[in-house]
Amino acid sequence: MSLVNTIQTQTLGIPGRSMSSAGKNHWLVDGAAHSGGPAEGPAPADMFLSGVSACAVLLIEKLAEADGLPLDRALCTITGVRDEADTSWFQSVSLAFELRGLDRPTSEDLVTRFTQKCPLYRTVAAATNVTWSVQESLAAVA
Repeated sequence: MSLVNTIQTQTLGIPGRSMSSAGKNHWLVDGAAHSGGPAEGPAPADMFLSGVSACAVLLIEKLAEADGLPLDRALCTITGVRDEADTSWFQSVSLAFELRGLDRPTSEDLVTRFTQKCPLYRTVAAATNVTWSVQESLAAVA
């Protein structure tokens, strides 16, 4: 059995603006300013990276719950670097995690498990240099 995701995207008659739809959900995506888009909403690269970081926090939340861990909140900051002269690929991607309520070893274990299970992360990691780190949380359990 296969899991299939289908997204339909169309232009809207406003240069540099599109609307994507998945079922009953719809969202706008703007071209980046450097490519002549209005840049009033998220650009395609923003949406792409947010998919990876959303997969991260949602999967980590699910893994923590399954393990009975006291995760208060999962935060992920993702940064993608592209060359201004050739924006067609990411030179590197980094993810910084803060898993509130968990100590560093437990947090690192959850992040490692995420990297083995998330298809978005695995696709990016196969194509470019990806690094991740776990930041200390002020709310971490000692």
